[in-house]
This record gives sequence, C-alpha cells and structure tokens, in this order.
Amino acid sequence: MLYAIRHVTKYHYDQDIQENVMEVRKHPISNDRQRCLTFSLSLDPEVRVFRYQDHLGNVVHHYDVPWAHNEVQIVGESMVEVRKPEQNGNLSWDQLAKKVEDQDFYDMLEPTALVDMATTLEGIDFKDFETPNDLAVAVCKLVRAQVAYEKASTQVDSSSTLVMRQKRGVSQDFAHVMLSVLRQARVPCRYISGYRYSPEAAEVDTSHAWVEAYVAESGWRGYDPSRGVVTDETYITNCVGRDYADCPPTRGVYRGTAQSSLRYAVHVRPAEVPAREDQFVRF
Repeated sequence: MLYAIRHVTKYHYDQDIQENVMEVRKHPISNDRQRCLTFSLSLDPEVRVFRYQDHLGNVVHHYDVPWAHNEVQIVGESMVEVRKPEQNGNLSWDQLAKKVEDQDFYDMLEPTALVDMATTLEGIDFKDFETPNDLAVAVCKLVRAQVAYEKASTQVDSSSTLVMRQKRGVSQDFAHVMLSVLRQARVPCRYISGYRYSPEAAEVDTSHAWVEAYVAESGWRGYDPSRGVVTDETYITNCVGRDYADCPPTRGVYRGTAQSSLRYAVHVRPAEVPAREDQFVRF
C-alpha cells in the first residue's frame, strides 16, 4: 500500500515570545516493512531546518525561531510504501533467550519512567504460554479488555501503573502497559509512534501508538493493544523508542512568559486517490 500523510501542528501563544527552539519527529522511518519515498517539512514562520538521526534510527528535525512571534505552524507531508508484515515462524523461549544474550536489546528490556515494572494484568501467568508470541497476543488482547479508551484521561507523563490503576487511557497508555508486562517476561519490545489508515476515519485528530515485540524468526512483530490485534499494512511507523518520551511529534522550549495552546490534525489516505485541497485540515 502507498499512503500520503499530512501531519499539521500549530502552536499559539497569548503574547509574543522571543525565541522558540523545537525538535520535530514527523519523518516516517524506512525499514524492512516500509519505505519513506518522500518527505517535506514546512514551517511558518520560515526558518532554516536542520536534521540528525538519533541513536534509535529516528530522523529528527530541529529549528530555532530567534525573533518575536506568537504562532508557529509545522506541517509534515510524506509518501510511504508499506507492505504486509510477514507472518513467519515464532521464536521459542530458548531461542529468544539466546537472541537476548547475543544481541543488544538493553533499551527495550529495561523499565522507564513511563514503563515501570509494577504493572500487572489480571489473568496472566508467563508459564502458561508456549512461545513469546503467544504471550504477546494474550497481553495485547487483555490490555484491550481491561483498559477503556478515553481521550484526555491521562497525561503524557502518566506511567503504566497509573493507567492500570484507573483502567483508562489512550493508545500510548495501552502501549506502555503492554511494554511493561512483556519486559517483565524478558521479551524485548519497543514503543511505536505512527499512523493507522482507516477508510472510515482517514482524517483524525492525532497520531497512533502501538508495540513491536521481538518474537518472530524475522524479528519484530507489531501488536496494537488499543484494538487488541496484530498490526497489518494499514499501520505506518513514524518513530520507535523505549516509550513515548523518545517519540513525541514535537518537543521544545521558548523564551517568554506567554501561555501556549496546541492544535493538531493528521490526514492519511491511499496515495492513488487524488486529494482535493479542501480535504486537508486547515487552521
């Protein structure tokens, strides 16, 4: 599948700020499952944009607006080709243990501020599962069953244990809970920030988050605990990390006393379908 993605973020400040320094993570990665064919980043006000690749392989753009202003709009547009994930053989527990011993999975096995090791799910006993994939599938479904999807019910710094205590959250919270449980079982797993195409909701108000676990003979396999399913070719990876803190679409600081507000929108469509200008969200 070929997808065209438009991701718009707009910051408004209630009075002029004197400087704004920002990192942007809107450039979809290229890996063995997808290719980012084109990407453009436009800013208003216009400034010079720099880029680097972080230690996890994500493309990060950054800029500085050094003069007084009260609005910033950031538009990322990309064309991404995604193929259907391979559903090949599953690793056994012994095979996974050997992989962990031979390869560097440290970042994807340790707790973080958002993925703590005190998170528990009802109905999970690691000894009950024949393979790591069986465990991942069960955890994915149980998180979906035990946590309710509710917008604005958590903060970006809510931990996985807090999410399970209140039993509600958004996609990043579902992902953090699943990461915690799998890491307790010593299954390497990582947070994925990206987009999901749905014909019923091509225009959405946010990006999406899910989990990849190293449980297949070919390596990583995706699971979406907010929907309780294994991911497919409708999922487009933007950024990988230990948790959300490695993958925010925008993060920065500004100089001044103004209060800020944020608006954002995401539009995902099959690239072969021509897009009208009025299909895109404008602010």
